[in-house]
Amino acid sequence: MATHLFQIKPDRQRRDRLPCYGLAFMRTLALDGSAVEGLVFDRCIVPSPVREV
Repeated sequence: MATHLFQIKPDRQRRDRLPCYGLAFMRTLALDGSAVEGLVFDRCIVPSPVREV
């Protein structure tokens, strides 16, 4: 069985600005559909050095 991974990592995207996390006044059909059919992480920790400039 093949496993597919689709990952979206927008720069500086706040969680409360996405409909799949509860934003009521906006619709993103592609992201909402992916969230319904796939996984949505509530907490994700990535070990990468990020430095604010």
